[in-house]
Amino acid sequence: MSSLFDITIPSNTVVLDSGRRGEASFTVTNISGRPFRARAVVVSDEPSIKPWITIEGQPERDFAIAGTQQYVVNVAVPKDAQPGNYSFRLDMAREDIPDEDYTVGSIVTFEVPESEPEQAFPPWMIFALIGVLVVVGGVIAWLLLKNGDDRDVSPTSTVGTPISTITPTPRMVGLVLDPDDELSVTYLGGGCGAQLINETFLPYYRVGAFSQEDCPPAGESITLLTFEIGDLREFVIVEAELALGGYDVIGDPFATYGNLLVEEVSYADFLSTPWQASPLTELYRLTSPPTNLDVTQALVNAINRGSSRFQVRLQFEGVEFEDIDAALSADRYFLEWELDDITLHLRHSFD
Repeated sequence: MSSLFDITIPSNTVVLDSGRRGEASFTVTNISGRPFRARAVVVSDEPSIKPWITIEGQPERDFAIAGTQQYVVNVAVPKDAQPGNYSFRLDMAREDIPDEDYTVGSIVTFEVPESEPEQAFPPWMIFALIGVLVVVGGVIAWLLLKNGDDRDVSPTSTVGTPISTITPTPRMVGLVLDPDDELSVTYLGGGCGAQLINETFLPYYRVGAFSQEDCPPAGESITLLTFEIGDLREFVIVEAELALGGYDVIGDPFATYGNLLVEEVSYADFLSTPWQASPLTELYRLTSPPTNLDVTQALVNAINRGSSRFQVRLQFEGVEFEDIDAALSADRYFLEWELDDITLHLRHSFD
């Protein structure tokens, strides 16, 4: 049986963080020479660890000829797990005949360390607390007796008065640029040979349709916004707002290309094809330029999945060109942001 897929991974080792979480990113390419729908399956010789390992997004996806999909596998080890070395792999199989056409992936390993022993409450601390209470109580009693003849001490009601108030902390998370500062991806067809061009030389984000100097037909620009969220796991997210109001608009892309889709996608760099991947969540379907978008629930879900990066895709749903003549005569309409125009604003408190 010929191989259906090429399954690659940057490292065959997953390093767990202090919360016993980690992730592995697999790039899966269809090398069979025909399109079909396939399923990703996590396989391990140790059945007990399968609940620890989950695939972000849908495991079943459509693969075009030579198409590529990015799969992110999250590892979340419970606190009572036995220490030791564990392993799993990601296999791919055709959905219609999974027992006949499949590809076995490489083994990925991770180590579960010894649990840190819980600190016992020292007995001397109990006696110390009792001593403090006795001293404080004695001082209060002395003060009350001393001033009892001079003034009447009336109890003060505390009903409705909060003892303490925790104010959520404001925070701003900046965009994370991938290797080579790749910002958005343009799909150019027709006379450009259907090639993908990474706009590494442009200091801004674009979404819509436009053309390159060396490739005059109009093409689709799809922008990916990536935010580092690995250090947010210790916080309770109260509010998350994606600020997109600092745009420039060229022409009228909404009237020409329809709705602007704002979607959360599994994290991937531009060596794969995140513009083709199925979204984890459709956040918004906008009919006019965006301002500030509430992404609180999507961000909380990403943190709970153990993701270290939160990635949002911006894409107009109607940018299509039937042939080279249509691409040459198409209007170049798009939204554009400079690097500092897009931020993720948070309010959080400690867990």
